[in-house]
Amino acid sequence: MPKPTPKNSEWLTRKELIDKRLADAGWRIVSEKQFDPAKPLHVYDRCAIEEGLPPNK
Repeated sequence: MPKPTPKNSEWLTRKELIDKRLADAGWRIVSEKQFDPAKPLHVYDRCAIEEGLPPNK
């Protein structure tokens, strides 16, 4: 896990707290790269689409 910085603190919070709660509730975390908007939505039932780190400015 990367070291917390002001640029990635929201991402780390999501990874450490929210993603764990989603998984505990039976949800699957799907990366942005795995997500295919051309697929029907039922494929992503009980899925959370993971956001990447914001681009560097």
